[in-house]
Amino acid sequence: MMDGIKVVRSAKPGVPRWMMTFADLMAILFALFVMMMSFSEVDSDKFRRNAGPISAAFTGTAKIIPDLSVAIDLPVPEFDPIEEAMREWKEEVVDHLRTRLAREIADREIILVEKEHEIIIRFPDKTAFLSGSAELKERALPILDRVGEVLAGASGQILISGHTDDVPISTATFRSNWDLSSARAVSVVHYLLAGGLLDAGRITAQGFADSRPLAANDSPTNRAVNRRVEIAIQMPFEEFEAQVR
Repeated sequence: MMDGIKVVRSAKPGVPRWMMTFADLMAILFALFVMMMSFSEVDSDKFRRNAGPISAAFTGTAKIIPDLSVAIDLPVPEFDPIEEAMREWKEEVVDHLRTRLAREIADREIILVEKEHEIIIRFPDKTAFLSGSAELKERALPILDRVGEVLAGASGQILISGHTDDVPISTATFRSNWDLSSARAVSVVHYLLAGGLLDAGRITAQGFADSRPLAANDSPTNRAVNRRVEIAIQMPFEEFEAQVR
């Protein structure tokens, strides 16, 4: 006793600190052996499901373990040299036409039409011919000169076709719209060949009369749309195939 204060000491000592560390270690080892037993028969699906949480428990961050045994079958686009040649041909021809005929295209004096296997240069009747005539207008001649330059630099067959509306015609020169449409196509052929840039073996002329209208022949406006001459540049498939061989 000290100054009237009684000090009481505990008769039971506390658990040593190393025992707490040892108990934690045993608990971890026990969990480890239990997990090892659960993996004694490897189930790949179960392993992938458990791998992340186990890794996170020991390292604090989840790990993604890829399944390297499974091949990922991604579709690989096949390269077709003919398709590539077709694409390049069309782009080149269209670019040249748009460059050489930019003003005429903007003013709708000609219309450029891209199709799957051909490119069409369409001349409305207001640009190319007078009504009922197969003689080319003066305004069409410089346009055809530039078209001829592009055609000379592009491979492929050239198909020139004439078209009319459904109004019948019967004159001393043209018995019908068949005669008129054919004569207009031939006039374009003669002019292009006169330039000396094109091989006659590449060109075909034909007349369709009113058999292939673009619009119903039910108004003056629609009939004007149907009266036209078209120059079609066809893809040179044989040339593409020869390049591949």
